[in-house]
Amino acid sequence: MTELPAVSALTSLRGTTAAIAGPALAGVCIATLGLPFAYGVDAATYAISLFALDAIRSIPPAGGARAVGFSSIMEGIAYAASRPELIGTYLVDLIALTCAMPMAVFPALAAHWGGPRAIGYLYSAMSVGAFGITLVSGWTRKVQRRGAAVVIAAMLWGVAIMALGYSKTLPAAIACLVFAGAADMVSGLFRMTIWNETIPSRLRGRLAAIEQLSYMSGPLLGNVRAGFMAERFGLARSITWGGLACVAGVIACVPILPAFWRYRRSEAGICEDTVKPQVD
Repeated sequence: MTELPAVSALTSLRGTTAAIAGPALAGVCIATLGLPFAYGVDAATYAISLFALDAIRSIPPAGGARAVGFSSIMEGIAYAASRPELIGTYLVDLIALTCAMPMAVFPALAAHWGGPRAIGYLYSAMSVGAFGITLVSGWTRKVQRRGAAVVIAAMLWGVAIMALGYSKTLPAAIACLVFAGAADMVSGLFRMTIWNETIPSRLRGRLAAIEQLSYMSGPLLGNVRAGFMAERFGLARSITWGGLACVAGVIACVPILPAFWRYRRSEAGICEDTVKPQVD
């Protein structure tokens, strides 16, 4: 049971490493061999991943799982709706990313601080912060109030984005983004741990699909919001107002989902199919 945060950290380490190494290698390829070669390498690596995916053996359904179909999808949705700690993880992440995702305005920020050279630092800064947190994430296993940890980390993400809006130099902006990436990773580690603790094996696939809806839609909606507000109200206001809206929205989740805020690590251990959460 105490190893679940470590599992979450290892899972995130893979993604953050790729998020840093991928753009760096792409930059080297573009600078030395040209853009067409870089796209060719990208296409080749996708082809390799498809072959690897095809080589994965099929995993039999967990015991008690329904046959794949509309009823099984509805079963997963109904289960998620019945668990406020799961709804809280989805909602907080969606609010944080929809309100405060700043990546759409990075090119505009880079124009003030050196152009193409600056934009690389901006795009990689959040991944650097996330990577750093995964390396020192051992402390997360000691945190009992995992729901509160998700909320606080999401609020800190919003605060960091607000600070980004007030940044006057590139180093200050990078520092804000590194902190934002670290806060987002803390939230992500605890969200993944809550999922691993509470979701029955027979429903993991369906609940993972719901997680992906939150994970994928939030950044897209957030970038649309950031671009629209930057055009209407200016670059700084788009960023700072987004961070402020994130903090306010996440705080509003506490009275709406009090069981999520009070969610504690289960001390009973993992039973055969799921873990029952403890709340104050």
